[in-house]
Amino acid sequence: MGRQTEKCGYVNSRVLRENGDIVRLRDIQIGDRVIGLAKDGVTLAAGTVTWKSEEIQRPCITLTTRQGHTTTVAETHPMRAWGAWADSSAFGIGDKLAVVRRAGRFLGMERMPREHLLLAASMIGEGYTPREGACSFTQQEGLLLSEFLDAVDSIKAPYDPYLKSGSDDVWSLMFRKEDNPLLSLLRSWGLLGRLSAEKRFPSWVWNLSETDSAFFLNRLWACDGYCGLREDDYNIEYDSISETLAHDVQRLLWKFGIPSRFRGWQPTLYRGSEKLA
Repeated sequence: MGRQTEKCGYVNSRVLRENGDIVRLRDIQIGDRVIGLAKDGVTLAAGTVTWKSEEIQRPCITLTTRQGHTTTVAETHPMRAWGAWADSSAFGIGDKLAVVRRAGRFLGMERMPREHLLLAASMIGEGYTPREGACSFTQQEGLLLSEFLDAVDSIKAPYDPYLKSGSDDVWSLMFRKEDNPLLSLLRSWGLLGRLSAEKRFPSWVWNLSETDSAFFLNRLWACDGYCGLREDDYNIEYDSISETLAHDVQRLLWKFGIPSRFRGWQPTLYRGSEKLA
């Protein structure tokens, strides 16, 4: 990036890698490629870490924006205000703060069969994967179910179909056998044995090409996303009970140059609990 900077941040802060994935600040190593401010002072670019300090203690402050961005930094850490820089401690409620709009590169280092992209996105969105030895996929009759069945057949994964109780067109596909190819894939991707609140992207997603990333995001959105027209404005959102997964979606959108607002809300399904989407 042509910039050598030294700033203090919280050791557990999430730092963006070049491919859009994250790493804790304390886990960064010399030679890592991370996202930082470019020479123009307003855009983000990838740079190589050339030095790492020992951990020190300084007074810190946490800033949260209306869009849902949160960061913890030292009180003297410079932050980008409206057309200028200021120490983080100088910001108050209502002040303008620059946030990420585009970050990360499509490296194209990982090539995945289209069927695997579809299976991963579909199981993240509509799959039930809390146990090691079994999983299921639920979807109503239509294009999404047909595509999923074609992908399952392509990897020769046996399943038992059941009509969901009280429904004439919603099917649950059960995958039980230990040697089932779908279970093996989900296990290798780190998706098996996760509750809905624990779901996240497989690590290979961050190394996909732009085309494959778009397809993965498309199929993910088809499961848990929403697009609607309100008068003259489109409302486009993605909902998940997993905060980690929601942040994954946000960071993948950043790679396409699509900014977003991150917020928590409680659907009717979770009323009376502490769960948020």
